[in-house]
Amino acid sequence: MPEYNIGFSKVLIDAANIIINIENDDTLNSQRAALYLCKLSCEITLKASLEKAGRRIAEIRAYSHNLEALGNAVGKCEIEKEIMKGRPTWISASDFFGTEVDKRMVDVKTNATIGTMLASEKHGSSKYPNEIRYGESIRDYPLELWLNTAKELFSWADKNYDKIRLASKF
Repeated sequence: MPEYNIGFSKVLIDAANIIINIENDDTLNSQRAALYLCKLSCEITLKASLEKAGRRIAEIRAYSHNLEALGNAVGKCEIEKEIMKGRPTWISASDFFGTEVDKRMVDVKTNATIGTMLASEKHGSSKYPNEIRYGESIRDYPLELWLNTAKELFSWADKNYDKIRLASKF
């Protein structure tokens, strides 16, 4: 049985979605809970992908909660894709970094892609998980972007879950 369960990531997304859709509840605590669930979903998705690829659990744990480092580690893996009909090949798994999470944000200075979102702490976002769970305020991208990030990342991982491996050495 795997240590990191990708199905758990989906449940976290569903829970965040419920919190976000509670009418007339935009309190800091609700926003904090939903944001935490979205980022936790991203963390579990990335860790489950690394485990499925063949990374040892001790190595995965060493990344702690660092979403950018986890994303970079998954990006160094390979996924099997059918580039030409009937001819699957192994390519870099880093293709998920450029996935847009909100098409309305494409023309702004920092576009909303999975890669941008995972590296959000570099741009001044609250440090996950501590600055999300504690404190008087949260500095981060809009909650909708994080929910879309969690959904898009899960979708990518779920689609590639049985086709990911550690990169072969040349």
